[in-house]
Amino acid sequence: MAKNINDSIRAALTELISSVDARGLLAKANEERARLEAAVTAARRAALDPLATQDAAVASRQQLERLTFDRDRLDSQIAALERRISELVDEESAAAAERAYQAAKAERDELAATIADRYPKLVAEFIDLARRVRASDEALAVVNSGVASDAWLLGAEAAARGLDGLHRHRGIAAARLTENVIAGFEPSTQPEYCPRLGKL
Repeated sequence: MAKNINDSIRAALTELISSVDARGLLAKANEERARLEAAVTAARRAALDPLATQDAAVASRQQLERLTFDRDRLDSQIAALERRISELVDEESAAAAERAYQAAKAERDELAATIADRYPKLVAEFIDLARRVRASDEALAVVNSGVASDAWLLGAEAAARGLDGLHRHRGIAAARLTENVIAGFEPSTQPEYCPRLGKL
């Protein structure tokens, strides 16, 4: 047997329900409230009809009292349901925020572990690569000084990145990989790699 609107609201106030379902129930409750208001108006008109018989007027008055009670009770339930919806929205928002927090924390923890494992290795690999590039550049400078300009050998970085001999791309100077400042893994006031400080 289907629940009437009063029982449905009572269940919503005492049992688990989502804010979406509660809002749907509120819409139905407001529809029922409008129906009751129209019925109250009609019953009052009938009870006060000067052409109605005494029995008919008494019956209409009794109906008016019942309908008025049903309307007023529903008003009370609607107010309680609105408060419940507000509580549900707050609870759902808090739950969503907690899920987002835990997801972000899990991602942070996983990333932190990856950094701790890989970053020192990557720094060491980059420093080794930068040193090799600089050594190669120095060797190429010596070699190129003894050949015609059209026979110059580009540096390894320029060749790898498609830059010209002045480390430009389409006429625009490109930042050099070997000029980057690389922070060390352990907290320190000095970077692990910084050409400007002569730290190679």
